[in-house]
Amino acid sequence: MIVEFALPETLFAEAREGLRVTATSAAFPDRLFEGRIAAVDTRIDPVSRAFRARAVIPNPDRALPAGMFMSLTLTLSEAERLIVPEAAILYQAAEVYVFTVTDGTASRVTVTTGQRKEGVVAIEAGLEAGTPVIVRGLQRVRDGQAVTILGDAGAAEGDS
Repeated sequence: MIVEFALPETLFAEAREGLRVTATSAAFPDRLFEGRIAAVDTRIDPVSRAFRARAVIPNPDRALPAGMFMSLTLTLSEAERLIVPEAAILYQAAEVYVFTVTDGTASRVTVTTGQRKEGVVAIEAGLEAGTPVIVRGLQRVRDGQAVTILGDAGAAEGDS
């Protein structure tokens, strides 16, 4: 299926063939349709300040009829990042840190944070993937304190 849509001129430098598009429809509220941009127009409309683009979305079961209204999400870039729950991040003066757990002991680790989104924070430096971080009871945790990991989520909490 071919989906034609307009994008604001502010995205002109970023829109290109091959970018991922995710489409949804009110007729299929629990279903995502994924495709890729196949063409980007080289002209910007002087009135709307928008340009046209075309995406191809596979429709093997022919669920999507011609003329259906779709809502689109365009993924401009993707990157893998190490993330932690926002609740695990602590601030003191100019320092940003988390408490990690190594051999049952809490360790204060300074981190560099990046982008925040929906309750999680990207960690740019200071933490390795797979390292448990403490997310609850942080006001009681001290560096070097013995801690116990609780629950299936792998969250650790300071001993009382």
